[in-house]
Amino acid sequence: MRICIATGNYYEAGETQVNHHIANLFGGNTIVLSRKSNGLDPIGKPLHVWLLRPKGIGALPHYASLIWRMACQQSTKVASRRETQEICAFLQAEKAQVVLAEFGHHALPVYRAAMMTGLPFYVYFRGADASKHLRKRGRAADYRKMLKHAAGVFAVSQFLLDELAARGVIHENAHVIPSGVDTQRVKPGSKVSGRYLFVGRFVHKKQPLLALEAFSKVAASKQTAHFRMIGNGELHAACLARAAELGLTDRVTFLGHVDHKEVQSEMANAEFVLVPSKTAENGDTEGLPMVLQEAMAAGAIVVATDHAGIPEALQNGLTGFVVPESDPSAFCSAVKSAAMLTEQELAEMRNQARAFAVQHLDQATLMAKLEEKMRRGPQ
Repeated sequence: MRICIATGNYYEAGETQVNHHIANLFGGNTIVLSRKSNGLDPIGKPLHVWLLRPKGIGALPHYASLIWRMACQQSTKVASRRETQEICAFLQAEKAQVVLAEFGHHALPVYRAAMMTGLPFYVYFRGADASKHLRKRGRAADYRKMLKHAAGVFAVSQFLLDELAARGVIHENAHVIPSGVDTQRVKPGSKVSGRYLFVGRFVHKKQPLLALEAFSKVAASKQTAHFRMIGNGELHAACLARAAELGLTDRVTFLGHVDHKEVQSEMANAEFVLVPSKTAENGDTEGLPMVLQEAMAAGAIVVATDHAGIPEALQNGLTGFVVPESDPSAFCSAVKSAAMLTEQELAEMRNQARAFAVQHLDQATLMAKLEEKMRRGPQ
């Protein structure tokens, strides 16, 4: 089956699961439809960038269209008639048989083209598209209208399907399929005793400052403890300053942005991984954090909040620690409790986490399930 994967910007190195689908779905028999492109193309699939950028006098109708789209659709990301026609031509020329839009808001501009060409299309909800974006005027109504014509819906967590359903965005052929992790590659390594890890953007939703505070409670009593923080963002400077205030400059290593392979290597060696996610003020949420899935596959002890889909994968006291996202002190206490586990208790929890990941979060198994659902079509 030849599949067209629709996305917003190609190529985004950080969208590892989208890129994995582009490279591997249906044996790699894929083409890419993107709103825009940054010029990078490491995967090498047929690509159509649908957003027109005319110059000179020809740009006037284009900009008039942008103004109309913003006024009527509250977005410039909806394809115009001409853009839709060119999308249809691309789908037909490449002999696409099915369309999968990665993220709900990236489906809105292109689903009409799928309808016009008679192709079944599916929507994959992953996080902000089923949380923050639902706050936009008319977005839930747009989703409801779109899903009347969709062959099916996927989401990385039941939490996201519930968020959509609360706004009346429901599809009878909906399935929870997490992104998953390559459990053959991501495995427990030589765990470094007392090594703590944070991976994520340094933004309020990820709460890196809370992770730092929680580590400081352990560092006071566990002299061998060391915290490694991966990522960049608006709170990076604040975290650097706070580490200095806490007297932890030599106990916290800020690694900045690193590639995915290095993240996986860090996961393999970390004893504890901290995931204190929360809902952002603008409503942005996770779906099911990749850092959680990879940490479990790597046999790390995860301390996390009950944010979004996290409780669907992490069972408190068995495969990790889960506390209310609204209670920072509970998170700090859970980190301290994890540090007090005996070696036997640590080993048992690591094994349980790894076993869950292999059984429920294996990337190859989940991708096969995704392919099966699209082959079978609406039920």
